[in-house]
Amino acid sequence: DTQHDEATRQLLKAKADPNRARKVDGFTPMMIACSNGYESIMHLLMEDERVEVNAKALDGRTSLHCASEHGQAKLIGRLLAAKANPAAKTAKGETPLALAMKGDSAAHKQIVVRLQEEAEGRRGKKGRRGRASVATPMIERFNSMNQMAAGTPVRREP
Repeated sequence: DTQHDEATRQLLKAKADPNRARKVDGFTPMMIACSNGYESIMHLLMEDERVEVNAKALDGRTSLHCASEHGQAKLIGRLLAAKANPAAKTAKGETPLALAMKGDSAAHKQIVVRLQEEAEGRRGKKGRRGRASVATPMIERFNSMNQMAAGTPVRREP
């Protein structure tokens, strides 16, 4: 436990609003925790039934966007389990998957795979099994860009 964990516990115990957003950008405590990888604080906030996991900042980002953009792979599963919307779009039309694909770390790649799996699973639940994912071309492009940056020859699938 850190001082921040204890402060978060005390604020929630005192019934502080866990969705109160900063005026400057509309980020909630959950978005800040997800951007910075504060896993224990994210868990504390999720324990509060008032937390809105799909709250949007002024630019349309959600907590899932924040974790995806900043490569916080360890938080993605918990957000999705809490019904974070992987199809949510920012004001610029970016999904969490699109933001994760801009990163080049191993964590970003893990997020891309996890969000791709989530998209495949959701599509399957709606009876569209067998269709190629709309994200597949983006992932192929992402992988090609990483291979080119590493100096690895790009292999094209037919």
